[in-house]
Amino acid sequence: MIPPGPEPSLPRTTGEPPADTNTASATRQLSALLHSLWILPTVTTAFELGLFDLLASGLNSAEALAAPTKAHTPSLHRLLRALAALGLCDDHGDGSFTLTPVGSLLETHAHSSMRALSTWIIQHQMPAWAHLLTSVRTGKTSLGNGTANFGLESFHLALVDATRQVASAAVRAYDFSRFRRLVDVGGGYGELLAAVLQTCPDATGVLFDLPAVMDGARHHLQTFGLAHRCEFIAGDFFTSVPPDGDAYLLKTVLHDWDDADAIAILRCCRAAMPRHAKLLILEHVMPDRIERSVVHQDVVRRDLNMLVMMGGRERTESEYQTLLRAAQLAPTTTTPANVPNFNFSIMEAIPC
Repeated sequence: MIPPGPEPSLPRTTGEPPADTNTASATRQLSALLHSLWILPTVTTAFELGLFDLLASGLNSAEALAAPTKAHTPSLHRLLRALAALGLCDDHGDGSFTLTPVGSLLETHAHSSMRALSTWIIQHQMPAWAHLLTSVRTGKTSLGNGTANFGLESFHLALVDATRQVASAAVRAYDFSRFRRLVDVGGGYGELLAAVLQTCPDATGVLFDLPAVMDGARHHLQTFGLAHRCEFIAGDFFTSVPPDGDAYLLKTVLHDWDDADAIAILRCCRAAMPRHAKLLILEHVMPDRIERSVVHQDVVRRDLNMLVMMGGRERTESEYQTLLRAAQLAPTTTTPANVPNFNFSIMEAIPC
C-alpha cells in the first residue's frame, strides 16, 4: 500500500501578494476609510434628536432621553455608545452618559460652540458632495454659484464658528497694530474684524459685505462692544470696495471663486487702496506636494468642497502670487497662522 502523500496545495491566484504585515496594515487602513461613512449619519441623528442639548441639561441615560427624543430606548442606548466611541460623550458603564469637552462644543449655548458650523455642514455642505462626480467631470459646481442655495443667516453663523479659531491665531501671528483703518472685504458677521479690533484699541474697522448681511454684522459686533468703532457698508466686491483703508482683509473669500473672478475681486481692492495700504489674504494654502497627514487631508477636503459647493478652489502660495500680480499687486510676505491641523497663512501684498 502506497502511503498517502501531502495534500496538494491549491494554486494561488495570479498576482495575489503573499500575506504579510504590510498587506494586513493596508487592509486595515482601507477598511477604516470605507467604513468611516458611518460617522456623519451618527452625528446627524444625534443632532436631529437634540441629544447634545439634552445631555447638557442633565438627562444622562437612554431611559431618561427616550421620551423627549421620541426614540426607541434600546436603540437610543446603541446610538449613545456610538457617540462615546467617537469621543463626543463618555460611557460610564452603568447606563449613563455625559458629554465630553468635544461633545460640549455641539451644545447650542456652549462657550465657543461649533453647533452652527456643524449644523450647516450637515444640512448644506454634505448633500453637495453627492454631486462630486459631476463636478470632477465638468470642473463646475452642480449647485450654482454663491449662497443662494442655502440659508444666508445659517451660512454666516457657520462662518462665525469657523473663523473663531483662525482669527485668534491670526492676531497672534501677525502685527495688525500698524493699521488705523481696516476694511474687511466680504467680512460676513465680522468675527475676524472683532478679533483684530480687540487687540488694536486705536484702530477702526469697516465691515463690507452684501446688504442682507449688515443687520447680523451689527448685532454680532455689538456683542463684542465694538459696533461704535465700525462702519457697516453694503456693496458688491465685484464692483467696488470702500476706499482709504490702511489694510484690506480678504479672509477665505478668494477660494470661493475661479481665477477670473478672484482677479476681479483683487482688482477692485487694488483700485480702492492708497499707495501705503496693504492687502492681507487669509486662506488655507495648498501644499506644493501632498503628504499623508491630518493637515493635508484637511486642505484637500476643503479644495474638493470648494469644487462641489462654489466652483472655487484652494491654491498654492505661488498660485495666489500669480493672481496678485494679475491685479497689479506685489506679494511681500507670507506668515503661517499656526492653527492646529490647518495649513492657514496670511499673505501680504502691496500696490505695484
